[in-house]
Amino acid sequence: MFGADLYLGVKVRVTHPWPREDVRAQIASIRKVIALKPKRYFDGHRGLVRDPVAQLTTKADWTAETVGRIDALIDRGLADREIVKSVFGGEDRWSLVTGYDYSRRNYVGSVRATHRK
Repeated sequence: MFGADLYLGVKVRVTHPWPREDVRAQIASIRKVIALKPKRYFDGHRGLVRDPVAQLTTKADWTAETVGRIDALIDRGLADREIVKSVFGGEDRWSLVTGYDYSRRNYVGSVRATHRK
């Protein structure tokens, strides 16, 4: 299976702005690929992903857990900047390099945009 940018790595903490990237939809897409039980999986950036079902499962689980943490902080009324600091320890250099087009605040914004109480 060729997965383009679906995998990238387990703990991806940055996204493009919503609606270009929907973190919850990514989790659903990863789980659909897992259900297919691919024996080989090629990522657009990393090439061949060894043990793809395990790697994709780890990514989906980590992402779902991270979304849950963000949802809980949204429910507590925290602003995106505070959530980025609490969950990710702040922004990283890619945010600055891309002018915040690819950032942790976009990740939090995607979760907030699809948040349901």
